[in-house]
Amino acid sequence: MTHVSAVVAVFAAALLGLSTACASSPPSAAPSTTSTAPGIAAPSPSGSPAPPPSTAPAPARPKTTSPRPAPSGRAPSTPGAPTALVTTTADSGRYVALTFDDGPNPTYTPQILALLERYGVHATFCEIGDAAEDYPGLVREVAADGNRLCDHTMTHDEQLGTRTWEQIYAQITDGKQTLRSISGASVLYYRQPGGNWTAAIQQIAADDGMQNLSWSVDPRDWSMPGTSTIVARVEANLRPGSVLLMHDGDGDVPPGGGDRSESVAALAILLPWMIAQGYHFDFPA
Repeated sequence: MTHVSAVVAVFAAALLGLSTACASSPPSAAPSTTSTAPGIAAPSPSGSPAPPPSTAPAPARPKTTSPRPAPSGRAPSTPGAPTALVTTTADSGRYVALTFDDGPNPTYTPQILALLERYGVHATFCEIGDAAEDYPGLVREVAADGNRLCDHTMTHDEQLGTRTWEQIYAQITDGKQTLRSISGASVLYYRQPGGNWTAAIQQIAADDGMQNLSWSVDPRDWSMPGTSTIVARVEANLRPGSVLLMHDGDGDVPPGGGDRSESVAALAILLPWMIAQGYHFDFPA
């Protein structure tokens, strides 16, 4: 009995010591409810620097608008080429640049070429792609005589600026390619039929490596006002550096058609007059 009482006393003392130890221990810290921003480490409870956070994924790249694809799988040229309209000669001084639109024409283009050769003059011919395909020999003759070629679209679309981007692109670039493939010569200029320019037309032509060719003197020979009227208008308005617009074809009729007899007759008068006035002949730029 005395032995049992001793065991009980020892057991009671052990329980009393355990209870005292639990009462003296601080309570466990409650879980933190403070949120931290993604990618920022929470502060260390001990005050020591926190380990660096894991690398966050890179943010997605902002979407960019891709350039409009060119028709027929052809990539557009690098943007940024000059788009300004050319209205003067390359050289300063008493120079004039002759330009002829809407050919080639089997009747009148050869007559104009003969006049230019007679006076030792070169000009720029703004030719329609459809007409060039019908009269490729004339395109080659124009280039072979030392004249320059100018893209005047495939079909002489005066309302080209109202078309879709793809239609504008096709008219301009196909016209240039047609002239170049027929003649083997460079096509340095583009002229918009009717002079109806838009920013899109000018940019597409410039991106394709062509200068946008306008004019500074227009005697409106296309309206057939009479040979004497054409001559008088040119003589009254021609100045050093002028780019003269005349026609060897008619863009409003089937390719190679139209009556340009007044234009040829006026040129036969104007060429010797310009030479007598001390003019020299240059290309636009």
